[in-house]
Amino acid sequence: MTNKKCPDCNGELPQIKLIGRGWANPITGVALDTDLGYYAEGEAERSGFSAMFKPKGSVESFLCQSCGRIFLYGVEK
Repeated sequence: MTNKKCPDCNGELPQIKLIGRGWANPITGVALDTDLGYYAEGEAERSGFSAMFKPKGSVESFLCQSCGRIFLYGVEK
């Protein structure tokens, strides 16, 4: 997804990486890019063996250069 425009102000929307911080990485954080940012269906259940959800697609994030709004887009596999 490139050359996106903000639906609110028509500003440029370059892709960004969101950084999640938690108890395991309180200082440096971990980038939640397409390698780590996935989504599952709302009614998805964890698998018995790995206790993980089956991903349906990845999440891409964008930041408007004009108004500062962040947009998340789901990209189906």
